[in-house]
Amino acid sequence: VSERKESENMFKLTTQPEDKPSFRLLEKETDEDKFVEEERIALIVDDDEFNILCLKKILSEFKIKSVGANNPNEALHYFKENHHHLSYVFLDQHMPGITGSELLLQLKPILEESECLRKVNFISCSGDIVKHEGFDAHLIKPVLLENIKQVISNLQTL
Repeated sequence: VSERKESENMFKLTTQPEDKPSFRLLEKETDEDKFVEEERIALIVDDDEFNILCLKKILSEFKIKSVGANNPNEALHYFKENHHHLSYVFLDQHMPGITGSELLLQLKPILEESECLRKVNFISCSGDIVKHEGFDAHLIKPVLLENIKQVISNLQTL
């Protein structure tokens, strides 16, 4: 999966030998690196790569492209450069060193400072029922296809 940036450099998600997602800098943009404006794209932030892969698979059922980041710094950098293309951001609540709620507090000002007209929906993902403040939706892990279907449907009607 690849994302286009407004500047001349780009990030592209690649797969390493053990299916570990990472980003690499592209020297020049190609047609396959461009997304159509109407496409829905999600950023998944989770320290567990298995959770990222599972959520990516489920989102693909809804024709939602996704990019995974397994640490908050990578996610913050990616969001700064690509937030204008994103429709959804899924944030794990329990990551080493930072919670999804704390990361959300760093992401929202980026949207407020930019002139981005696209609505970005923030979804909290955790193993408990507690709804975290500031999120548009909440998913309980393990994430099930039916739960995502309901959340996506609810967010589209807002």
